[in-house]
Amino acid sequence: MWREIRDAQKVSILIHIIQDILQAEKKAEETVKKAEETKSKIIEDARHQALSYINKRQKEIDLRQEDIISKKKEEIEMIKQKIQSESQSRIAEVEAQAKRNSGSAKEFVLKEFEKSL
Repeated sequence: MWREIRDAQKVSILIHIIQDILQAEKKAEETVKKAEETKSKIIEDARHQALSYINKRQKEIDLRQEDIISKKKEEIEMIKQKIQSESQSRIAEVEAQAKRNSGSAKEFVLKEFEKSL
């Protein structure tokens, strides 16, 4: 009888140990699951932050490029206007000189024509 009691106590202790092990395994699985969820959330948050940062920086770069292009277009337009103005002045000078010289050119041509006759 004592033996049966001891065996029953041993079985009870073993059952209790097995229950503790099962509870520990369940708790470990829950901990691993929560850790995986946390890991996934951290990775997703990091991706989101990285994309936000990249988009922000791209917008800044685009704005800078637009500003540079705009300034260069203004510079080109100023150079173009300067060249056109200088060209117009030079054309006016050449035309004025041509008008001044047209009389003497006519005389020269007539003299040369007369010489050839």
